[in-house]
Amino acid sequence: MSVVIEENPGGDGNTPKVTPAGGGNPGGELAKTFTQAELDGIVNDRLTRERKKYDGFDDLKRKAGEFDKLADAQKSESERLTGQITDLTGQLTQAQQRERSYALRDAIEETINAADFVHAPRVSTGRLIRLLDLGDDDWDGEQPRNVKALLVKLQKAEPDLFVAKSRRTGSADAGEGGRETIAVSMNDRIRAAAGRGHS
Repeated sequence: MSVVIEENPGGDGNTPKVTPAGGGNPGGELAKTFTQAELDGIVNDRLTRERKKYDGFDDLKRKAGEFDKLADAQKSESERLTGQITDLTGQLTQAQQRERSYALRDAIEETINAADFVHAPRVSTGRLIRLLDLGDDDWDGEQPRNVKALLVKLQKAEPDLFVAKSRRTGSADAGEGGRETIAVSMNDRIRAAAGRGHS
């Protein structure tokens, strides 16, 4: 069998029109006739050209897969580092809060034990810390400011939390002089120890 291959005038110029020899040629033009071997060669050449277009495609697919794995690994590493940063930030915040709590506790105890503060709390220092209304502007770095003013304000707002200090003039400890004592009833001490101080 022989076929006729013509250029496809309405096509892209690369796709020939194949018609059987002797038929379908109304204009009477002479068409080139090919043998089966020639047609097989033409098809094989075309297939070879098409395959060359996709040479390296498998290599590109493999590289794309490796890139995806690398991107996933980097994403996982990034997520892991972000988690570590979040954890460390939380630990730092907790440490700063503890440091502030210790500084506030020391400042409260120092203020209460000062001779010019005339009231003693009936509740624990920890409870006073929770009751004091400290904002960010009440801090100078890690040190609290105006603790005495805040304690006086709390004493006025919650007078049952405080009791007047009393002073001894004599000394029961062989002459050390008049030490300051705090007059707190035994019931108040028991309540404070049990965490049921006045509210």
